[in-house]
Order: sequence, then C-alpha cells, then structure tokens
Amino acid sequence: MNPNLLGRGDWPLCLALAAAMAVLAWRMRMPRGAAALLVAATLLRGIVALSPFNRPIDLLYHAHNLMAFQATGTVTHGTYAAGSGADRALVRIPYSALLYTVLAPFVPDAVPRGLRGASPPRIALRRATLLLEAMAPVLVFVIGLGLWPASRSAAAWAAAVLASMPEGTLVLVKGIATNALGNTLTLGLLAALAWRKPWPVVVLATAAALGSHPGNALATATLLFAWALVDARVHGGVALRYARLPLVAGAVLAWLAFYQPVVTFVVSSLGTVSQLPAQDASFWSVRWVHLWKVGSNLLLKFGLVPVVLALVALRRREARAGSDLLPCWLAVAAGYGLVAVVTPFALRFEYFAAPALALAAGLAIARWSTDGGSRLRWLWLAVPTAVQLLIAYAALTGGFQPIAVIIPSERYPFPFSF
Repeated sequence: MNPNLLGRGDWPLCLALAAAMAVLAWRMRMPRGAAALLVAATLLRGIVALSPFNRPIDLLYHAHNLMAFQATGTVTHGTYAAGSGADRALVRIPYSALLYTVLAPFVPDAVPRGLRGASPPRIALRRATLLLEAMAPVLVFVIGLGLWPASRSAAAWAAAVLASMPEGTLVLVKGIATNALGNTLTLGLLAALAWRKPWPVVVLATAAALGSHPGNALATATLLFAWALVDARVHGGVALRYARLPLVAGAVLAWLAFYQPVVTFVVSSLGTVSQLPAQDASFWSVRWVHLWKVGSNLLLKFGLVPVVLALVALRRREARAGSDLLPCWLAVAAGYGLVAVVTPFALRFEYFAAPALALAAGLAIARWSTDGGSRLRWLWLAVPTAVQLLIAYAALTGGFQPIAVIIPSERYPFPFSF
C-alpha cells in the first residue's frame, strides 16, 4: 500500500469499514461472490473518499455551509443557472440543514486552519459521504429481500451490482454530500415500505427523505405518487394502502421542519422558474450536449451492462413485485432524464435511478445463475467494475474531468487525460 495515498489515520478507518462490510455480508448470508465484490468496492471507495489526492468539487461549498451552520444556525442556499444568453436566470434553491445538523456536534466550532487542506469540516464531510455510500448497497439488499423474500440471491446480486457501478465513486469525486444523504434516506424509506414497517417508522423515514435535499425530495415525492397511483389502480392498494396516512403525515412533518421556515424563499424561486419559458424562447428545446452526456453516462455512471440487464429483467413477472415499484422507479427517473434534455433543469436522476437499475439487474443475474450461467455473472459485472477502477485511478492522479458527467454544464471535455 502506498502510505501517501491516505493520511496516517485513514488506512485503519478504511480497512475497518471494509471489515465491517465483510461481517455484515456474512451475517446477511450473501453469496461469497457478491460479498467479495461489496467488500472490494467499499475499500476502493474508502481510498477515493479519504485520499488527499481526491479534490471533490462540491466539498468546499458544503464545508462553508457546515461552518456557517455552526456559527449562525443557518445555511447558504444554492443557486441554479437556468436559461441562456441575456435571459439566463439564477434560480435560488433552498438547502436543508439536516446533514449539517447531524455533523455539527462532531466538528470543532473553532477551525484555526480555515478550510484549507485537511480541515475538520472537510474530513467530516468526506467520512460522512463515504459512510452514506457504503450503506446504499446494504439498503438495496434489504429492499430486494422485501420484494423477493424467496430470492436472497437476487437481493445480494442487486447489492453487488450497485457496488460495481461507477456512480458510487463519482459521488465521492464530486463531493455531493447532501445528495448522498438524500439517496440513502430514500432507500431507507423504500426499505421500510417494502417490509411494511409500523406507522411511526414510515412517518419519520418519509420526513427525513423529503427533508434531506430539495432535488431528492422532488424525485422521491414523484416516485411515491406514481407508485401509490399504480398500486391503487392496478393492484388494489396491496402495497401502500396501509402507509398512505403515514406518508402524508411524514410529508407534512418535512414541510413544517425543513421548508415552512423558508416558504417565502420557495415561492420566490418557483415564481422565477414559472417565468423562464416566456423569457427564454429556447427553454423547450433539445439540448444536444445534455443528450450526449445522458448517453455517455450510461457507461460512465452505470457501467452500461447493468442497464442492459435491467431492461431484460423488467420483462419478467418478478420485476413487478411490490406493486410495480421497479417499473415506477425507473419510469420516474426516465421522466426526469427527459426533462434534463429538453429544459435547462437536470436533477441528478442517474443517481436516483442507480438503485432501481441494480435491483432489476440483480434479478436477471440471479435467474441466469440458477439456469447454469453462474460463471457469466462475473462477466456481467466486469465492465462496470473496470470503469469504476478507471475513474478512481484517474481521479487520484488528476486525470479525470468531473464536468464531463455533470449534465447541467454545457461543456463536455473528454473525461480522461493521462
């Protein structure tokens, strides 16, 4: 091991996290192949997250917000550039303080070194994002078991597929800590619903997921609405009838706790958005750079093969478990992908879609394994794993251009430079 790749105290943390993942995989009785991939991905992402050679582009913003929250109890809201040319407008986006509320007790109030180098806010944010990303495959496994109680193999391979996807490493390279929190909390909410947990759990999980990050809240709320609609119209309310009231209560709680204090701010932002189509004639138009990035991200974020596996699996009856959760999930992600291509607004819909693709792909791998294709499952995951390794290496050597995978940007440099 290169002793300079991580700080002196980071190797033990990295190895301890990988060891904890190994123990967890053993306790969950995962197949050895899936468990090995999960542990290896955790170790790789630990190195990327904690290495001083990785310079996450959003880390400084979140570090400033964390320090501002410690000092004043408030956060700096984000801005989103929408429109083009003279009609370009900055839409202010309300940011939740949930992540900073959790991290603040673990970061010293006084930071003599400011935000340079390995400052306490940066260290806390790196470690928090790593832990959130490490939890995501485990929660996918739990959701898979809830959907397919008789197929532990499908749930385990879904977790392995998510661990093999480059998107998890890209999250650490970009430093999108609040998005990671929102994604993990949404997976926690879906796990609670898949296992039909009691009302108080659903209420709190809903409030946390919707109150974590505005973009994640919008995508999650759309998924819950679409899923509830399909469940009621097609399946007679089998999956979500018991949870309708706690879901509404959780949404109200999220509004009161996170959004009601900035209601004027939210209304102002929505007013700016509503005026953009009239101000900018190109608002509704195909953005070819966005379309190109969506296509290239099928490889750079998902590793391409899991997407193909997911499309194959969606034709199977098992994919409709949980009152069509997976089809609804992927349809909502595809809808936001279309919005990203024909409007200036691009939510991180790929990050939102990754767990659903992993679940569907895990179902396909498990089925083919039982049909005698067990050796092929390594081939299926070789491509996304190789892309993830390439991105990790490039990020640690200064040869990766994160802007190449960020859709709202109109620039598309070649992702790698060696």
